[in-house]
Amino acid sequence: MKIPWDKVEKVFRLFFPEFSNKVTWAVVVAGLALTSASVLEKILEAIFKSTYDIEIFGGNDAIIGVILVFLGLTHNIVLQREKTKIEVASKTPIDNKEQREHDRKVFEYLNAIMDENTLDITLNCLEVNHAYFYTKYGPVEKFMFELNRSDNAFADDYLNTVATSLKTEAERLNSFLINNFQQLRHGTSDDFLCLHPYWNCDREGTFGDREQDLKYDAAMNEMLEVVDNYRAAYASYRRAIKARLSV
Repeated sequence: MKIPWDKVEKVFRLFFPEFSNKVTWAVVVAGLALTSASVLEKILEAIFKSTYDIEIFGGNDAIIGVILVFLGLTHNIVLQREKTKIEVASKTPIDNKEQREHDRKVFEYLNAIMDENTLDITLNCLEVNHAYFYTKYGPVEKFMFELNRSDNAFADDYLNTVATSLKTEAERLNSFLINNFQQLRHGTSDDFLCLHPYWNCDREGTFGDREQDLKYDAAMNEMLEVVDNYRAAYASYRRAIKARLSV
């Protein structure tokens, strides 16, 4: 037979509560001091009685002491019971099944638009070719717009924070692509956009133009930083989803 030690502890604490409150200690000690009728008290009582004909406690010190002890112990029992209630309430798990179900649906909707493989197609192309296909980027762009909609906000605060960070990096990538990529003048497809092709001597730039090379290198380094930040934000987002939703 398994002994319910948690219940035994509650009963024990009810009859033998902890003296964690300083007020309780002071009241109980004062009460015990009165009931014990210490030598010092008797001396003081005798001095005041003989000199001023005054009784400090009027002979009721024992009764007062018992009352103080009773009040102190009662106060401590009530205090400890309320403390126990708070501790139990704080440890009781919150049933957030509906919240998890809501967040799972939001993730599944967003993931159907752009999963990790779809994102990698664009990011890998940017890193290797310094270019991307606009049709391949379409889901990445739509993911950014959908992530920004209030209907797709996560109920979990942590997931919402991580998703907001991802949205920031997605918007930064989108802004960089808009402002730094153009079509090739003699390209065979309008779908293929390149990083400043007129600064790139391997595309439509001028060989030996030092100024163009420096500008292109600066743009390339910024692009790689944007891509790295997006990857890191997406990785954090997916780890958070796995931790919270087990998806």
